Amino acid sequence: MSNRQPITDSLWFWFALFSGFGLAALLATGGKFGKRQAGVERRFQARQYVQSSGKVDDLILETRQGQSQSKDEPKDGGEETSKGPALPKYSTPKETLLRLGPLAGIVGAVCAGSLVLLVRERLLLKSVDRSEQTASDGVAP
Repeated sequence: MSNRQPITDSLWFWFALFSGFGLAALLATGGKFGKRQAGVERRFQARQYVQSSGKVDDLILETRQGQSQSKDEPKDGGEETSKGPALPKYSTPKETLLRLGPLAGIVGAVCAGSLVLLVRERLLLKSVDRSEQTASDGVAP
């Protein structure tokens, strides 16, 4: 006869479960996040460029054609030119400013840590149950 509590009574089970689902969802939507995040970052970079230089025409041409129309502006962005600030280097789905790697690492560490603590808790409860059972078997009523 065992007095073991169900696994769902453990807080570590729920931490492991929810962080595991969160990690799975994060990995499943990674590609879609990259595309969306790149679009958000490109709009932000465009706003910054327009605010700093006031040049909307160069920005529109750069965005539509994927390269600078002016010969003295660099194609990859980031350098000052004689006409003012350079066009920014735009984010791509593979190269965004905000990445999912650190978030996936943190959620994965929470999941792994929760699983380790859950197993430790279950083994500790198992050993306590055994010691109580042997103690009760040794005592005569």
